[in-house]
Amino acid sequence: MAVHEQADRAAEGASAADADRAPRDAEKTLLSFGGVLAGIGSAACCVIPFTLVSLGAGGAWLANLTALSPYQPYFLAAALILLGLGFWRVYRRPKAACADGTYCAKPVSDLIAKIGLWTGAAFVVAALAFNTVVPLLLNS
Repeated sequence: MAVHEQADRAAEGASAADADRAPRDAEKTLLSFGGVLAGIGSAACCVIPFTLVSLGAGGAWLANLTALSPYQPYFLAAALILLGLGFWRVYRRPKAACADGTYCAKPVSDLIAKIGLWTGAAFVVAALAFNTVVPLLLNS
């Protein structure tokens, strides 16, 4: 009887620990997703239309994307904050012990967050470098 009680207590402790870790995994995912969206927003005014025109896409709808140009600093600030928090959360914050078989114990949970963070960072770097690189490309 004592063995069953210990197993039940261990299962309750594991489920409580899993419930505590679920918000942490969701936090990583939300920060990386928010960073990607803000990065796309910062690149939407300049980088995305330039890339699409370079690839041969055209149309009047591309001119509508330049309407986002006044909001680029806000998108960049949001992207830098979200990406900074996301990178800190994924790479620097101490890892909590995960019970076997839980989502946070699988390396896929961190891999998805890392892919999102690095994708968002690529958009932000492209948006920041756009004003410097494009004049050099167009003058050559």
